Amino acid sequence: MSLSKPVTHTVSPVKRYFEWSGSRGCICYYDKDTKTKVDVAEPFIFIPIDQFSLVRGYNEKAENGFYSNEVKRTTDETLTIKWNGGQTLMSGLYKDMKDRIKSMGGHYHTSIYGVSIIDKQLELVNLSLKGAALSAWMDANKALNVTIEGNVITITKSKKQTKGTVTYFTPVFKIAPPTEKQHSEAVTKDMELQHYLSARYSKTN
Repeated sequence: MSLSKPVTHTVSPVKRYFEWSGSRGCICYYDKDTKTKVDVAEPFIFIPIDQFSLVRGYNEKAENGFYSNEVKRTTDETLTIKWNGGQTLMSGLYKDMKDRIKSMGGHYHTSIYGVSIIDKQLELVNLSLKGAALSAWMDANKALNVTIEGNVITITKSKKQTKGTVTYFTPVFKIAPPTEKQHSEAVTKDMELQHYLSARYSKTN
């Protein structure tokens, strides 16, 4: 901190953080006011604009959750995993830590930034996927001949799955090209997101 370079607090432009509930088969988000998870009515429509990888989990023995930073490439970018509260738990490449992460109750996540209509306004959002829901997302990515970013993604239903005695649901992604207006609006929001991400990244290096 100095007179010419004061410390600035970077505020996330992301309006809402969503996740997929495999047990209920729907998109949901955590409401800070009611301190409950709220299910989102279908259809859920968004346009992805950027993707990252991270780790999240909860350790029952420690009775505490943990999380990592977001990276583009887990093969050569360092993940720093911290307890909720800030104490560093471990740091390194994902491949070197994945067994320990799993044993502690952690999961690999894909963090998808995008745009969606929130309260009748186009806003930046984040969708976190893990496990079978992430596999469904990866399959949707592979099915395209072009990058999935910029396309209109709609979730209107879920697919029932079973593994042994466990029943769960995975999202069904419908993909369509954007209109010229949707593309233009997504690009504008992506510029806002990249400005925030650049500022956040520079503070950690």
